[in-house]
Amino acid sequence: MSESPTQVVYAEDRPVLVLRSAVLRVAMGPDVGASCVLARDRVTVGTAAENTLVLTDPQVSRRHLELRVTDGGFQVVDLDSTNGTHYRGARIHQADLGVGAEVRVGATVLRLERGSVSQEEVTTSEAFGGLIGRSPAMQRVYGLLAAVAPTDATVLIQGETGTGKELVAQQVHRGSPRRERPFAVVDCASLPPGLIESELFGHERGAFTGAVTEREGAFEKCRGGTVFLDEIGELPLELQTRLLRVLDQRTVKRVGGGLQRRVDVRIVAATNRDLAGEVRAARFRQDLYYRLAVVRIVLPPLRRRREDIPLLARHFLYQAGCADPDRVLTAEVMEVLGSRRWEGNIRELRNVIERAMVLSDGSEGPLDEQTIEGTANRVVAPLPGSPEDAHPGWLARVLPNALLQLPYKKVKQLLVSELENLYIRRLHEQHGDNISRIAQEAGVDRHLVRKVLQRQGLYEKRR
Repeated sequence: MSESPTQVVYAEDRPVLVLRSAVLRVAMGPDVGASCVLARDRVTVGTAAENTLVLTDPQVSRRHLELRVTDGGFQVVDLDSTNGTHYRGARIHQADLGVGAEVRVGATVLRLERGSVSQEEVTTSEAFGGLIGRSPAMQRVYGLLAAVAPTDATVLIQGETGTGKELVAQQVHRGSPRRERPFAVVDCASLPPGLIESELFGHERGAFTGAVTEREGAFEKCRGGTVFLDEIGELPLELQTRLLRVLDQRTVKRVGGGLQRRVDVRIVAATNRDLAGEVRAARFRQDLYYRLAVVRIVLPPLRRRREDIPLLARHFLYQAGCADPDRVLTAEVMEVLGSRRWEGNIRELRNVIERAMVLSDGSEGPLDEQTIEGTANRVVAPLPGSPEDAHPGWLARVLPNALLQLPYKKVKQLLVSELENLYIRRLHEQHGDNISRIAQEAGVDRHLVRKVLQRQGLYEKRR
């Protein structure tokens, strides 16, 4: 199939969502003539009643194969069937198909045929959920979101740091049938390699030192919901294979366990890396890349959507408590904002606006262009409110300078002790004296929890 099944095109400068469907038809076998339609989602084929296309061929497995809508066409994936899926005379695990392609399962031949083409006009808007912008680049993003969110398709969001990838992931979840279920964020860049496996897949009791209880990973805890894998390009190669199985089979095996547990989650991933380049450099698995990029949403950097800067600046001023943004954003200020390169994209613009308001004492008068310039030139990150905001250097801005004059071992001891106190106290406020629950949620030994609580006078040693 030469054209993407779902894309946004522009007709007379108005965005139009084009939906190209396909029909999977039984061309040969006991069920000849049976068919199902593929448009925005995926279909399964097999003898079990829950499949989209149910076959009676005794050589076909209960869940034999899955056919997915991808960003560039369609992909067939064999679901570990007994007799296999054959394409062009060879048994395959997966293959990309175009219209006219045929696959054989048992005594049945399935043909992919062209379906209907429909068009839906995408309303031009200045916002889509938490996303803001009326530029053509953002209208294309809105169109893809409108098409993809209601499906269960895996989505890969690509874009530079600060372009709003997590906002897009949240919008995918909110627009889906899973909106009432959990939305979990796993930051693959911030978790140490030794913890990310347990965070994703969970672990059994005794799997490693400190694993005093069993623990569900993100895929199990997020039943029926969406798991957002941020900075997926940072995932170690050895874990990429395990993630591949989750995408293929929708099962996970906990660290230290042998049981494959079925999971029901939608996966949305994001990265600021060129994953195709990472594949060529053998730093990212090619098969995993294609599983993740069923639908790709590429977010434009702010420098390529400068017409959105006034909208974004007004929005951030409102958030900062400014009642009359138009009075603050003079033509001179807008010229300064529009001329910058914005390497940090929307996040940098937000920080510049907020700091400029603080430096101007929150007055309702016009911002001074020199204040904007001086604020924008400061390479200072905000205090981390989320893992995505934890830029290098943030700790130096909150540590007392006198602390850094002490010996390294002493500083480390003080910081670790303070971290333990804050972290365990927070969990104690939630769970009281339930030591086992606190240890389970923190992923640490119960002995450590007791020691920290005793140090704070929150736990009396039982005699």
